[in-house]
Amino acid sequence: MGTSTHLLALPCSPEHGHRPTLTATVANFGLGRPRRRDYDHTDPQSVLGRLVFGFAEDRVARWVTYDPDAVLDVRRDVARAIAKATAAATEDEYAEWWGMQLRAADSVLSHAVRHREWVVAVFEGDDACFRRGGFPHHELGDDLFAPHCTIPPEPRSRVVPLGIVAVLVSGLAIAGWRHRRFLTRR
Repeated sequence: MGTSTHLLALPCSPEHGHRPTLTATVANFGLGRPRRRDYDHTDPQSVLGRLVFGFAEDRVARWVTYDPDAVLDVRRDVARAIAKATAAATEDEYAEWWGMQLRAADSVLSHAVRHREWVVAVFEGDDACFRRGGFPHHELGDDLFAPHCTIPPEPRSRVVPLGIVAVLVSGLAIAGWRHRRFLTRR
């Protein structure tokens, strides 16, 4: 059984929204997190590993996030890796498969580049929690595809409800009208 990673194009950073404009699923088995010094920007397996897992030195979050400027750099690497996979398809039995995964990823990357969007790589088991705005955490006995999901509380709004504003404005208008009448009687 293999696992996969969802690549999501988001119109804003993941801190502000979790509704993707485009999604692709990429198989992540056989991949690892490359180190920066070992990263080959033309090797299909290395490029796909970087895309879905990030660099080993940078791993801090449950998902990998690329801002609009970083998406362009990653897309260049993906294009080079696709070209290398296509050229090696006759000699390497896995090259065609790596190329297919990279082309699926490239559809999201090209969309994100055209619309200046963010790209987030989320493990398939964490996807439901991510889309609800939560943070997955695995506890003892949790299934790999059903972690606990901690959803942070909504920040309290500092906006005054419209009904209260209407009452305050009406009260001030009445007070002003009565004050004006009082001054004209004097």
